[in-house]
Amino acid sequence: MVDIKFNGEYLTSSRGVQKIVQIILGFVVCSVLCANWYGGTSCFGDGRLGYVSGLNFVIVVMNIILFLLNMMNIGTRRFVSFSFFFFLL
Repeated sequence: MVDIKFNGEYLTSSRGVQKIVQIILGFVVCSVLCANWYGGTSCFGDGRLGYVSGLNFVIVVMNIILFLLNMMNIGTRRFVSFSFFFFLL
């Protein structure tokens, strides 16, 4: 059975800081995309803006899930390498 416990050292590690920065930048990109184009009414509509907004939203949600899983010291190596592939697309 997997021992799940809080991993406070993850916040001060380079991977933890990078994940926090990725989440913050993802929210900044979301707010810029949704606020400046079309008056903020159609963030996830059809077209290029909808595709970019949707993809950014999915990546932000994945980053939040990975951050929480790593904070609870749950092994996510396979999922991280799999999600990194989608980040490169």
